[in-house]
Amino acid sequence: MRKMGTLRNRASSLGLGAIVLFLSGCAEESNTPPKKRREPGDGVRVKAAMEVDLLAEGSQHWQVLQDISGNAGVEFAEDGTCRILDGEPMSAIRYEGPWELPVTNYEILYEARRIDGADFFAALTFPVHSLDTCATFVPGGWGGSVTGISCIDGVDASANETTSTYDYPVGEWVTFRIEVRPDVLKVWNGGAIIVKAPLAGKKISLRQGDIELCAPLGLSTYMTVGEVRKIVIRTLDGKPLWKRSIE
Repeated sequence: MRKMGTLRNRASSLGLGAIVLFLSGCAEESNTPPKKRREPGDGVRVKAAMEVDLLAEGSQHWQVLQDISGNAGVEFAEDGTCRILDGEPMSAIRYEGPWELPVTNYEILYEARRIDGADFFAALTFPVHSLDTCATFVPGGWGGSVTGISCIDGVDASANETTSTYDYPVGEWVTFRIEVRPDVLKVWNGGAIIVKAPLAGKKISLRQGDIELCAPLGLSTYMTVGEVRKIVIRTLDGKPLWKRSIE
């Protein structure tokens, strides 16, 4: 009988100990803060690259700017070519994709051609040192040939130090390359440099009006049909481009 009582006491002690351990574990778990749940589209960086073709990413990453009165929209071909239609007077699209845009020490290379019309056929708006400070490279504006950067010190591409004139025959592909450095902005037409604008002490801005809706990166035409088949953006300082999750 004494032996049985001892066993019961031991069992009770073991049972009580187990309950104490269980309750202690529950208390520890309840004091541990829950892990933060990652919500879709919370801006998590998921991929890096040294260069990206923003048109190859797909038409879903480009927004037609319906706020522009007379915007005729765009058409994307199966091969990725983007045709910007002739608006009344302007048509434009803006990049809304997941890649973070660099603002300095980068370049954009794009291929474009005039299909119809007599004004700018593939004006590219892009950031200069900040997403809030942008400029527009205008090819073939003001009657079809004037080329330059809008705006520098408040003066647009038709009348500042970057102004030049070039012929852009209908149907002929042209390769433009824009380079943004801390101290200089350059543009190439094929292998020839056509813009070399020092940036020190200069005010960079967009021309007032609908073109401002293209910021920080967008394409536009003016009463002209234009096509673009490549927009490659790459860094020049060895830093990668980052892609964010937008799922």
